[in-house]
Amino acid sequence: MIDSSTLISITGAVKILISKPAIDGISINLYADRKIAIMGETGSGKSTFLKLIAGLEQLDAGHILYKGEKIKGPNETLIAGHPKIAYLSQHFELRNNYKIHEILSYANEMSEMESSNLYELCRINHLFDRWTDELSGGEKQRVALAKLLTAKPDLLLLDEPFSNLDYYNKNIIKQVINDLMDMLKISCIMVSHDSSDLLSWADDLIILKDGKIEQFGNPIELYHQPLNKYCANVLGEYQLLDYKSTFFQWLLPLGNHSEKRQMLIRPNYFSFNTSTNNSIKGIVQEINHRPNYNIVTVSTHDQLIDIATIENTYTVGELVSFSFNRNTAWFI
Repeated sequence: MIDSSTLISITGAVKILISKPAIDGISINLYADRKIAIMGETGSGKSTFLKLIAGLEQLDAGHILYKGEKIKGPNETLIAGHPKIAYLSQHFELRNNYKIHEILSYANEMSEMESSNLYELCRINHLFDRWTDELSGGEKQRVALAKLLTAKPDLLLLDEPFSNLDYYNKNIIKQVINDLMDMLKISCIMVSHDSSDLLSWADDLIILKDGKIEQFGNPIELYHQPLNKYCANVLGEYQLLDYKSTFFQWLLPLGNHSEKRQMLIRPNYFSFNTSTNNSIKGIVQEINHRPNYNIVTVSTHDQLIDIATIENTYTVGELVSFSFNRNTAWFI
């Protein structure tokens, strides 16, 4: 018996591509009214997994249920795709030689007021009289998204929605997605390779590796407590400290290191300070600038440490003081 809150139930899902499992025996329940993220390295099966849920790929084994009913694949139905599941691909193609208002009118199940609110949230009202080939990439994506949502789906699947967008349009589509979910009250599954797009957005996170679920849970918990090196790397920059290192012993002098594991640290676990109490001294070796912060590499004891900071005041060769949040210690 499937719980009434279960939107998608997957049991033993297998998909073979080029004589190799792209999806290899996945079983999981996905619940309604959730924002679900899928991450993994290139070739881990993210897009294939999404297409199987959408009914756009045929399962080779297992089954996928939507609200307790089987999702049929392309071999089992005349028109591929489940009518209550909207799938937006990475390419979001629109038909050529059509005006935008013509594209949007096709298969629209919304009232005039509902459509108007949707178009306003998607920021496409000013595009109605343009031809499809006159739009920018970001405009095409928002039109394609609005077109899908006029069919009133219960589940929205987004495959790398930010991958082809510049910084400006990426921020627009992020806001559009959040606004749409608030207005339409639909569930969403999003694939992305960038953890910064998903960690603060998702309720649940699936990490795929070789077509299997490597780890599943709350995104913030997975970020701080990854199962292994693969999961740690998928979710962002990290370092591993060997228990024998002087710096490791300094960080956790009272810890039990008998298991001889490695401590995982991330650049944001450290902070620069001017206090002499419980501070670590080090020499700045390198500074790498990122879009919204800097990574300052500091040498201390027998270790190079990367520290994230928004400050731009540090210089190579400078003596600095910094501290470590011991509550973040995690071992793998």
